[in-house]
Amino acid sequence: MELRSGRRPGSQPPRRARRRRRRGGDDGDGVDRISGLHDDLLLQVLARLECARAAVRTGVLSRRWRGLWTRLPELYFEDIAPAALEAALVRVVSNIYMSDLLKREFDVLAPNSSNYLAWSIDAEILLANKDLLRMIKPKDDKDKTTPAEQAMALHILRHHLSTTLKNEYMTEKNPKVLWDLLHERFEKIENVLLPHVKREWANLRFQDFETIEDYNTALYGITTRMKLCGLKLEDKDLIEKTLSTFHPKLTYISRQYKKDNYKKYVDLSNAMQQDQREDETIMQNHLSCPTGTVATPEANAISFKNKKDIKGKGS
Repeated sequence: MELRSGRRPGSQPPRRARRRRRRGGDDGDGVDRISGLHDDLLLQVLARLECARAAVRTGVLSRRWRGLWTRLPELYFEDIAPAALEAALVRVVSNIYMSDLLKREFDVLAPNSSNYLAWSIDAEILLANKDLLRMIKPKDDKDKTTPAEQAMALHILRHHLSTTLKNEYMTEKNPKVLWDLLHERFEKIENVLLPHVKREWANLRFQDFETIEDYNTALYGITTRMKLCGLKLEDKDLIEKTLSTFHPKLTYISRQYKKDNYKKYVDLSNAMQQDQREDETIMQNHLSCPTGTVATPEANAISFKNKKDIKGKGS
């Protein structure tokens, strides 16, 4: 006698079916309840192994376990020579240190000093963040510094110099001396940069940009460079520059904005951006259904006349 499946009564199920049952867990529902535990409990399980190699191998169980061993507070190594372990740890630390060295927090100082003002501000911010600003700007002569702190500050400064400048100041071992030399060399850059920025401001026109976002990018870039040169523009200057450089065909819009009497440029910019989005929506609606055309009815739409006829036939 055979069943519909082709097996005889009392025979064992196929090996694949038996294997599927064993995978199901204790309750047979096929749910991996161990991997669903909290990280703290899983870390306790790895800690009980007391073997770093076994903890690493748990990563083959599922994605849930991969990399979890790196969060163990302690690692136990068995059957590994201390010298080999020390060499491996040195390689890991060296790779991490070199990757940190290769990272730059901001752009390097160009040889033509075109970005010196922004570079000096970024350098001061980074050194202050690492509590090393006193390496280049000590508060007083009694401010003590350690050789390690000086070496770190010097590395930060040199790491953010162009190759040309780095070679020119290769012999400088003191971060403050290097900072003072760069400042003395490039401090007059403001006198060279300011006339150029003033020309940019004079040639800036709102009508030359397609969107308000593009105009604001150019506007704020010029105002920032002017501020670095010691010349600060006020909100009234920005508003006047914007409203006075509209296209001649759009002067009526400029007059409307002037009547609103904005005091801050950011308020004017927000209002113009809102109007720009509304104009874009109107244009999209027009392009989807130009003037003189009839909108295509929806697939399930039915006219009011047809509804009235259907109602009349059923009454």
